Formats: sequence, C-alpha cells, structure tokens
Amino acid sequence: NRGYRDLREILEKAPGVSFHGDTVDLRGQGQKANTSVKVLLNGVALNMIDTTPTTIPIDLIPIEDIERVEIIPGGGSVLYGSGTSGGVINIITKKGARYPYANISTKIASYNYNDLNLGLGGNVSENLFLKTAVKGFKQRGYRKGEKNTGYYGSLGMHYKISDDQSISFDPSYYQARTYSVPSLGLAELRADRRQQGGERTFTKSTRANFDFGYTVKFGDKIEANLHPYYQDIRIIQSGFVMKDRKEGANLKGKLDYDSGEFIAGYDYLKNKGFRRINFDVAMNPMMSRSQLTIFDMQKLTHSVYALEKHNFTEAFSLSAGGRFERAEYKVNRRVLTTIKRMGNIISQTQNSTRVSDDKNNYAFEITPNFNYSKDGNLYFKFERGYISPGPNQLIDKLGRNGPYVLNNLKSETFKTYEIGLKDLIYGQYVSATIFWTDTKNEIVNETLGSSITDGWHFINIDETRRKGVELYAEQSLLS
Repeated sequence: NRGYRDLREILEKAPGVSFHGDTVDLRGQGQKANTSVKVLLNGVALNMIDTTPTTIPIDLIPIEDIERVEIIPGGGSVLYGSGTSGGVINIITKKGARYPYANISTKIASYNYNDLNLGLGGNVSENLFLKTAVKGFKQRGYRKGEKNTGYYGSLGMHYKISDDQSISFDPSYYQARTYSVPSLGLAELRADRRQQGGERTFTKSTRANFDFGYTVKFGDKIEANLHPYYQDIRIIQSGFVMKDRKEGANLKGKLDYDSGEFIAGYDYLKNKGFRRINFDVAMNPMMSRSQLTIFDMQKLTHSVYALEKHNFTEAFSLSAGGRFERAEYKVNRRVLTTIKRMGNIISQTQNSTRVSDDKNNYAFEITPNFNYSKDGNLYFKFERGYISPGPNQLIDKLGRNGPYVLNNLKSETFKTYEIGLKDLIYGQYVSATIFWTDTKNEIVNETLGSSITDGWHFINIDETRRKGVELYAEQSLLS
C-alpha cells in the first residue's frame, strides 16, 4: 500500500532493522549478521551454508508475492534453531484469498526502473484453490553500466481434503541478471561520478523453491503440520560459482488447552553447497598459472524442540521451552593448479582435504509475562541459544600453499537477558525494550599474513557483549 519497490525497502523502513552492506541486521550484529540473523522464506532459511559471502539473498523474493513479513528482534533459538542471536525475519508469501481475483500492475521509478506484474487466483471448486503470480523487471543504476533485469513466477495450490485435513503445494522460480561496476577513485569522482570507471561484473542469481504442506486436526484442540521443502540457490560470476541446496522437512504439533498451549516439533535439514573459484595468473610472457578451487560442503541437522505457554491467572503467564540439535559435517576442499607454457600444460597438481565432524547444541528460554492492565504488559526473558559453525569454517589454511587442516572450532553460545513493556497510551501503541546479550566463543576469521592468500584460521573469541535499548511508537493521526 505504501508503494515499496522491493523487500529491502520494506525492511529499511521497519523499526529496529538496519543493513550492514547488503545484509539485513538486527540488534547490532554488524559483519556477523549473515550468521546471527536468520532470514526465512515460509519457514525455510535463506542463509547460505557457505558463510564466506556476507549477503543473504533477500532480493530473490519479489514484493508482489509477499503476504506479510514477521520481524522478531532477539532470540528465537527454541523454535528456529541456530543463528538467531540477532533475531528472526520470516517472509510469508501469499497462500490464498477469500474471493477470486485478477490483477495487473506496473511501477515506474528512478533510474529507468519499470516492472510488470500479473496475479490470478480463486477457487476452481468448493475445496480447491489455485493461484499464480508472474513478474518481470528491469532497472538502470545511478552509474553508467549498472543494470539489473529479472523475472519471477510462482504457482499455488491449496486443497481441502476434509474438514480436518488439507494439503498445499507452492513452487516458485526467480532469476536475475546484474551488471555492477567497480569503485571510483577521487579523481574519477571529480571528473564524472556517474562514469562506469572500469570493467563491469556480471552476476546471475537464481532460486528454485518447492514447498509442500499437510495439515491435520484432531478435534478442536490438536493440530499437526508436516512441511517438506526443497530450495536451490545459485550465484554465478566470472570465475566464481556458488550453490546452496536445502532438502528438509519440519513436523510440528500444537495442543490448545484451557490454560495455554503446548508446541513440539522435529526439524530435519540436509544442506549441501559448493564454492568454485577459477583464476589465472600471468607468470611471464611465456608462462601462466591457473588455479581451480572447489569447496564441497554438507551439513546435516536433526532437531527436536518443545515450547509451552501456561496462563496461571489472567494477569500472569509463563512461557518456557528447549531445543536439542545434532549437526553432522562433511567438507571436501580440492585445489587444482595448472602451469602452462605457450598454451601447453607442463605441470598439473591437485591437493585435496577431506574432513568430517559433528556437534551437539541446545537452547532453552523462559519468559514470565505480567498483564498489569487491559492493554499493557511487562515481560522478562532469558534465552540461551547457539550458532553452529558453517562447514567452511572448520578448515584452516596454515600458509600460502597450505596445508588445509581441521580446526577445533566450537559453536557460539549466547545468553540474552531482556525486559520489555508494551501498552496503549491514549489509544496509541508504544513499546520499550532493554536487552543484554553475552556471547561465548564468537567465531571470527584471522588472516595469517598481509592478505587472505597467505592463509587463515578460524578462532573463538572468549566473550563478546552487546546491549541496547529499543523504543517504538505508532500513531494513527487521521483514523
């Protein structure tokens, strides 16, 4: 309704949300936001298995297919698992509509941005709902040479088997082609700040997603949901390819009883990915060297969790729960070096490093809540959560030419203490939150020389502390 162009613009305007570069950030995570803020699409994480890139690909979701965006600052480890010390952002796409609809729209904006959107949906029978959404867009950037084009398509099906059972299927596909230009020096800026400045970088990004759902109710109090899914993200640049594939399923049950609710579930995720880097170096006019690095990664996780909220009185309730996760890792790093003279191969060597590891993690939280008035409540929250390492973080390079070895990296753990108040003052919503988070064994990457090519190793920092205050008010002036 506000005319936002994309998801980033939504999040930039949302209170408490900031960006570190192109990565969404909550509660001051900074350069670690890609591993400590969990971004979900219909409950499936967009955070990539390879922690090297600092960007979470939120641009792969067009705004026209979004129903709502849930923003949960701070915590969420019991329900959402690893990587939530900063918070959780859950993007929910459109699932259905009360009445049949057909719409077509277009937007025109700065820098020659324009798009075309088409949406259709409705009940084809009493129990079957179908929908589709299609989008195409293109944009020129502020500087010459910048360009972004792409398209998106999705389907949706929701079938009511009976009064107590339903199934759904939601596939979607997105592709974008982006041309970016290098940074300018001071002299170039003064001459023409909009010039291209150098050779453009081409990036092709794709996302294929398949969501299934099955819901069954047992009476009025018990509901169970099964959510199998498949997601494939690929990012391709010159000499660089990255792939992230997720295959998993979430099983969740909910019991409503007179004084509260109880939630329990099991999450399974097989996350595979690879990074491929190929570059050439001219050694002299006669000789050249090319190096191909292939980094295969796999992280298999099994998690069980339970969370209960109990209303002891109308004024006091207590939420408490826990989660256990087992993560199993497999990593294979291969480096192929080829030396050529006058275009002919004179030597070729390959180094391979295979490692495997497993880690157990747990989380728990407890939140007492006091309703001191009809509209106001005061809560206290304590949460113990974790961030398990990415597979690429388990390997150190101990010199310019290796060796590559398995390190003894530990999972990060954090404890968050939070107090918050929410109320209506003269009919206007206000909230205030104070939080304090202590992180143990925070993961950082140290370079062993003047640059990353000289080697690196991942280490755990003993303790890190983040604290802050969040104030929010919302006024409806003309309602």
